[in-house]
Amino acid sequence: GPDSCANTAPCNGDPSFYTQSNSFQFERDYDIDLIGRVHWFVTDRLALNVGAGASWAQASASGASTIDGTYKKLDTKFDKDVSSLGYVLTAGATYWATDRITIGVSYDYKRHDFDMDASASDSLPIGPDAKLVGHAHDHIDIEDEIHTIKAKIGFKLN
Repeated sequence: GPDSCANTAPCNGDPSFYTQSNSFQFERDYDIDLIGRVHWFVTDRLALNVGAGASWAQASASGASTIDGTYKKLDTKFDKDVSSLGYVLTAGATYWATDRITIGVSYDYKRHDFDMDASASDSLPIGPDAKLVGHAHDHIDIEDEIHTIKAKIGFKLN
């Protein structure tokens, strides 16, 4: 049991030896997209379009993890800004209701991969004979996909 372990190695399979608590928060701050589109008219009032381009996104990530054992406590905390260069694909249609008013719809697919290191870790020995001091290194990969459908109304000024 946890009270009889001389070090962490014999207790690795004992779920009562370690307790772990975690928190993680990820928030997209902003995206910048550069998209090229090709339009073609199906009729004199209906146009279809497809496009692709690059997307740059900025996000914030923070978290904490604590592993607490009888002889050792390991705390990991991080707060980082991370960016990603991804891509965007788009397809849509525009209908000219009058010579000045357009109605449209489009679908966008955007993908980003955010990779970050979360390694600001401290290990604290617990107990009179504890000699366990270390450093944890965590790597976090987030694959982010966004699907959007947009409805558009346009008005020609001149």
